[in-house]
Amino acid sequence: MKKFPVLLGILMTLTVPSAWAQEGESDAADTVTISFADALHQLYEANGMIKMAGSEKKQSEYEKKATGGLRFPHVSLSANYVAMSDPIHLDLTPVKDAITPLYQTLAGYGSFSPDVATPQIRQQLAAGLEQIEGTNWIQIIQKDRFGTVDATMFWPLFTGGKIDAANKAAEIKVEVADAKLKATSAEQVSDLVQRYFGLRLAEKVVEVRREVMEGMAKHLDDARKLEANGMIAAAERLHAEVAYADAEREFNKAQRDADLIRTSLQSTLEKNGNFFPSTSLFLTANLGDLEEFKSEALANNPA
Repeated sequence: MKKFPVLLGILMTLTVPSAWAQEGESDAADTVTISFADALHQLYEANGMIKMAGSEKKQSEYEKKATGGLRFPHVSLSANYVAMSDPIHLDLTPVKDAITPLYQTLAGYGSFSPDVATPQIRQQLAAGLEQIEGTNWIQIIQKDRFGTVDATMFWPLFTGGKIDAANKAAEIKVEVADAKLKATSAEQVSDLVQRYFGLRLAEKVVEVRREVMEGMAKHLDDARKLEANGMIAAAERLHAEVAYADAEREFNKAQRDADLIRTSLQSTLEKNGNFFPSTSLFLTANLGDLEEFKSEALANNPA
């Protein structure tokens, strides 16, 4: 554990040769050289977890606006259109049939008492009979097609504190959603830092392992020449072959580790590409004490 910072510092201070960078760029047409600032911008633009948390915050804000309107009057409009097979009508023909014989009988009498009123009464009865017979005794009270429009207004005057409670709950939901957005963003940024600079470090490890492998290859070639000239024993050449095989295995392992971290970085940024980090690795000279980190966490950590 004590040797790790020294080794890390050595790896971090290594520089990638320009020839190797050009070779990596020529190997894949979709190679993307990306700085950490650009990666951070891409994270906030495309990361699905951050987008989902942002949408939840917007939803809670709209719900808060909706609960704020509970104190105001609510007006609703509704319209209906009805089509029936037949209109609704009222048939009064039985009433006509009941009174018509009465008028016919009274109008047919020849004399009334007193006699002087008989012509006038008979004339009025005849006129009434004519009106009864000429009247339409089937009346439509509702047509077969009609529409209605209704408007209602509801204004709460007293709800026992329910509206105040609903507004307070909506405010808390906004605060919770905002904290969740910050927590999700912080978590994704933390993953980005680990994967971005982890890939940067892994690429440097690959280069170191490449140099070691190339050194072991030259050493093996020299051992074979020396063995051919009888200057070393076969055991020495075998030892060089073992060293080269170990170096090759470590180089392949370093490449696989870098590819795995690159895939993780693609997942975090939600963008495909053979990413090549351009922001250099760095060391922090003074981390501060533990109590300082605790106070910062309690003051700013959304969780």
